[in-house]
Amino acid sequence: MISKKISIYESFARSVYCDSMPAEVKRKIMKHGQYSGVVALPTSYRRYNKLGPGDEVKVYYDSLVLIVPRNLEHIVQRKKHLVDAILRQ
Repeated sequence: MISKKISIYESFARSVYCDSMPAEVKRKIMKHGQYSGVVALPTSYRRYNKLGPGDEVKVYYDSLVLIVPRNLEHIVQRKKHLVDAILRQ
């Protein structure tokens, strides 16, 4: 039997794309300080967007919450009318 060698890229891609996107998960709000709450981002989302501790994301909120990694902010600007319509429902 001939074993197929897996490239570093393929190995990384398999670990990053382990879950299908888009996805839906339930998260509990954890207490942070006296007044704030924290919701953890799914590991597959963080890996896909290459987000680590200390990385910044932009949070848009009104009736819904939209979390956008820095490298995707251009999409929000391009689709601003859609984002505004969704958040203001």
